Amino acid sequence: MEPNRIVVIGGGFAGLRTAVELDKRRARLKDRSITLIDPSPAHAYSPLLYKVATSELEAPTDARGEGLRRGATVSFETCSKPHKRERFSFRRGTVAEIDHADRSVILSDGERIPFDDLVVAIGGEGTTYGIPGVKEHAVPMRTIDDAVRLRARLHDLFVSYRSPDPFRVVVVGGGPAGVEFAAETARRLRLACDITVLEAGDDVLSMCSPGIRRFARQRLVDLGVNVRAQTAVKEVRIHSVLISERTGAVSEMRADLVMWAAGSKPNSASKNWGMPVDERGYITIDRSFAVAGMKNVYALGDCAAFIQPKTNARVPALAQAASREAGLVAENIARHLERKALTLWNPPEKWFTIVPLGGPYAVIDLLRARLRGRLAYFVLKIVYLTYFLSILPPGLAWSQWRAGRTAYRK
Repeated sequence: MEPNRIVVIGGGFAGLRTAVELDKRRARLKDRSITLIDPSPAHAYSPLLYKVATSELEAPTDARGEGLRRGATVSFETCSKPHKRERFSFRRGTVAEIDHADRSVILSDGERIPFDDLVVAIGGEGTTYGIPGVKEHAVPMRTIDDAVRLRARLHDLFVSYRSPDPFRVVVVGGGPAGVEFAAETARRLRLACDITVLEAGDDVLSMCSPGIRRFARQRLVDLGVNVRAQTAVKEVRIHSVLISERTGAVSEMRADLVMWAAGSKPNSASKNWGMPVDERGYITIDRSFAVAGMKNVYALGDCAAFIQPKTNARVPALAQAASREAGLVAENIARHLERKALTLWNPPEKWFTIVPLGGPYAVIDLLRARLRGRLAYFVLKIVYLTYFLSILPPGLAWSQWRAGRTAYRK
């Protein structure tokens, strides 16, 4: 009898964890195969991208790039080949389309991968909000390649720096990615560069409590970062950005490097693959993560719209949310194959937030408890290790965690 074929598209937090969680249920799913498809050879642990972008800037990128990559990535082959994971395989490739009638995934090289159950976890993608010059002149930090590119730009600016004229870095977006990059860059290059964070909203880290926002803002100020809230970018130019304040004042700001951290949008591939999407482009799912109107097809993570029943708001695009969703999707696939009723998810109304703020310093918003400083940074390191333990056997997880500590030790 041919095994039940489960295909997972996307190797981010949601997709990889779903494949691993399915594999953990091997005793219940004896006749099954799991194929994970992703265009990259390795899973990137995005909370460490800011470290890749800012570490050892005195060394050329070609001298340190691979070591920095290893600290923040785990090869999919490593994830799929631990002891007893014989039926969990990785296929590197780009999905061109999904043939829903034939129930197969078609890769860009023409290969067809048939499925009985399909999981779509392709994440989101960056957005420019239609602002001129963003694609041409700004650098995002969404992938490992983006982070290495940012580091190369910072390195070139740093080695060409001549006192007393500092180079200028503008960070667009005051969310976690923008704040952690600004803080770490300022810590390492305070005497060589001026850093400004531009946030269109009222404050940085808007998802956090007022107290955490105050802590974060003060930490940035102490590091020499200029924080400008209620300031929107109208255009990114070769060596400057055009900004508009809420008062209506428009001015031009010099920028030798623009780091773009201003939000994301649903992955456009979802619609191209014939998936049902809402008005914003998110895949439409129910509380079991089943895709509306499709048999044995599930979607989760940043590409899907899971609506919180109590608040009627979409569950936020967080790694912790994606990881929880993955466990439920894997369980529901197992229950489906066992001919049991699917489990419905009741997500929490609020989520905790951890943001590193330069060196061994972080802030943590644990809803009722708040931490800052070295203790928060210690908790952050434990969170990193806990994640690697969730996708790797203990020995490999420990090695991966230590690789990151070694790569970003300074």
